[in-house]
Amino acid sequence: MVLSKKINPSSRTWIPNVIRRGKKIINSEIKMYFIASRRHDSKIAILVSKKIDKRAVVRNKLRRRAREIIHSLLPHVKSSYDIVISFQKGVENLSFQELKKKLNKFFKSI
Repeated sequence: MVLSKKINPSSRTWIPNVIRRGKKIINSEIKMYFIASRRHDSKIAILVSKKIDKRAVVRNKLRRRAREIIHSLLPHVKSSYDIVISFQKGVENLSFQELKKKLNKFFKSI
């Protein structure tokens, strides 16, 4: 399943605002910024820099994995948030299960 356009919007003008004003949770491989939203649905952006890997195949694989994990975790979040997830160097070596554990830990702390 793919995140809907409401959850994964094409307009990226809200991302700098969330990074600047939102709360953050930092891990060695993942940074998550979030801010409470007044809407009924959450917006999520997944950022994967070229610093992680020059190959788009690897970056897209990380995005697909993250989207799948977030799709299963999002119904458990009680209120709506604008969330920006930024991957750092080293995340490309994590397995799907390890990435799921780390993101699950982040979403539980919201």
